[in-house]
Amino acid sequence: MTDIAYLARMRRKRCLRKRRSACPFPRPANDPREGMPLASVGAGHSRRAGRNAIRHRSSIPANAIVPTCRTARRPSGSADPSLRIGYPGPMGRLLVAGEKGAEIIPALAPLPGETVIDKPGKGAFNATDLDAVLRGLYVSHLAIGGVTTEVCVQTTMREANDRGYDCLMVEDCTESYLPEFKQATLAMVRAQGGIVGLTAPSDALIAALDRP
Repeated sequence: MTDIAYLARMRRKRCLRKRRSACPFPRPANDPREGMPLASVGAGHSRRAGRNAIRHRSSIPANAIVPTCRTARRPSGSADPSLRIGYPGPMGRLLVAGEKGAEIIPALAPLPGETVIDKPGKGAFNATDLDAVLRGLYVSHLAIGGVTTEVCVQTTMREANDRGYDCLMVEDCTESYLPEFKQATLAMVRAQGGIVGLTAPSDALIAALDRP
């Protein structure tokens, strides 16, 4: 019986360093790839321990009707159409299933038979079968990582908490473009005695899981 699963979100589009013109912030202070090696360690440890490493990626069907509240977004006041969902960019149409930029990075590529959740929104539970998959595996605890901390990772953690899962955000397995956004998110998660869940570094998590 499995009682813990590791959720990771790392897609190619987010894990390539972006030029200033292609980033939602004027000057990215952080590289989202910084959390990638440790996220890979977390997924690998889950495999060796017989636990589940589940990936989720933003992947919208090519023929889907995307709400205008998402397509009309213009980061930093930019009118660059390549920043909008479904528009062409250097790695294909942004967030569209089957495009290169929507694929999971090689370092976290799933093995045959491992679960991959394609999500149309920010959270991994919204309009997906992730909850059913986890309950079918008798999972009650989630260790969560990926990018970006303040958007998809935090949204997924809040969705999981509302569904009754005990959640841990793995601090060095997640990253943001702006360090202050990541730190603010970690603080919000831990607030009021862990209102959304807990946070810890990956070495503490692995040590706890390795305990007899």
